Amino acid sequence: MSAGRPAAAPGRRRALAAIASACWGAAPAARAAPGFVQRPVRLVVPYSAGVGPDVVARSLADRLAQRWGQPVWVENKPGASGIVAFAEVRRVPPDGHTLFVADTATLAVNPLVHATLPYDPARDLVPLTLLFQATFLLWVGGDSRLRSLAGLLEAARRAPGSVSYASLGNGHASQVAIETFARAAGVRLLHIPFRDAPAMLTAVAGGDVDFTAVSMHTVAGLAAQGRLRPLAVADGRRLSAHPEIPTRLLIGDDRVSANPKLNNVVKGWKATRSDWVIIADSNVLMPRDYIQRLMKRWRADTGVVCAPPLGARPASFAAEIECAFLNTYQARWQYSAETLGFGFAQGKTMLWRREILEAGGGIEALGAEIAEDAASTKLVHRADLRAHLASPPSKQPLGARRLRDVWARQVRWARLRRATFPLYFVPEIVTTSLLTLAAAAIGGEE
Repeated sequence: MSAGRPAAAPGRRRALAAIASACWGAAPAARAAPGFVQRPVRLVVPYSAGVGPDVVARSLADRLAQRWGQPVWVENKPGASGIVAFAEVRRVPPDGHTLFVADTATLAVNPLVHATLPYDPARDLVPLTLLFQATFLLWVGGDSRLRSLAGLLEAARRAPGSVSYASLGNGHASQVAIETFARAAGVRLLHIPFRDAPAMLTAVAGGDVDFTAVSMHTVAGLAAQGRLRPLAVADGRRLSAHPEIPTRLLIGDDRVSANPKLNNVVKGWKATRSDWVIIADSNVLMPRDYIQRLMKRWRADTGVVCAPPLGARPASFAAEIECAFLNTYQARWQYSAETLGFGFAQGKTMLWRREILEAGGGIEALGAEIAEDAASTKLVHRADLRAHLASPPSKQPLGARRLRDVWARQVRWARLRRATFPLYFVPEIVTTSLLTLAAAAIGGEE
């Protein structure tokens, strides 16, 4: 990640590209300046030594030091799921010599669970590339009474709140994963937050806390000593290095349709008891008042509220083209249709009132069409309700894209509109033809 929004200067682009290639698999936080690297570099990790991000960061630091010819120091700043670390990073000049290892908690969870933050991920960070992806495992102490995942769930159901789990603080990815799992399983667990990994793992190994969820990197030493024992892998696939460990999906993949995105949210929908539910893509930058914006658009005649995507941060010519389409032609059609009273849903973000979707056949009904937004539109129209759009749209970073991929995506969307809403598609053909004929006429006159 890069701290601060860098100026669009040619020198900065060359330096940033060099950092990105040098940090293959890295997500550092720095703004590169001409002549980078000029002095020792800090690599700030928002967790204590020994946690997965720290292990990978130290390996990365050695390689960067060799490539750059300057020392790269790893600094651990644990606390508040990365808030403490980023507050430190934000105070230094954004000249490329302070790098920040961001994670799910820092980028996605903190903005949703904290009313105020000392940083804004969308404004204060510039992503470079991915550092690593880790699979969580559920770990218990070597002498734990819990011998299997089924046994853990049985104990939790028998005495709600008696089974405890440890995490690296409220909002940490491990807490979110375990709470999601607990809700899907219908059990209540006791959360014990810790500031650093050694204290947390010692408590689990000693039996003071029943279990935790961390990656293999974090517990390698204790696992080898037999002081920690894995119960399950939080994935649909077994780890090749440990095929004996059973797996468990924490988010779900119930095959109710040919739409993989819809299949991923079925378990969450069934587990929640809320009257209001939001189904959203993970590649959208949600503002802090995201939910308030959606709720503000709800009316007596509303069936679903959506937030269309606004293309942002293109990193290639093809991505610029897709941005232009999303932000002009497609956006105009969607908002114009809503103004005229026959708006259609957009699958990037959908706010549902539970009773409306349940009356229309439940979440499985969204698999009746090729895409969930088409099925949503038809469902609310059958109920004599409308699809409303929140404003402004939510930004969707596009990054680098290839022309053939952009073309294929536009053709697929056009076919979807033609197949599901032919009357909506006719004006699109007409306007496209008129624009082509007008361009040809102007060219002929010249």
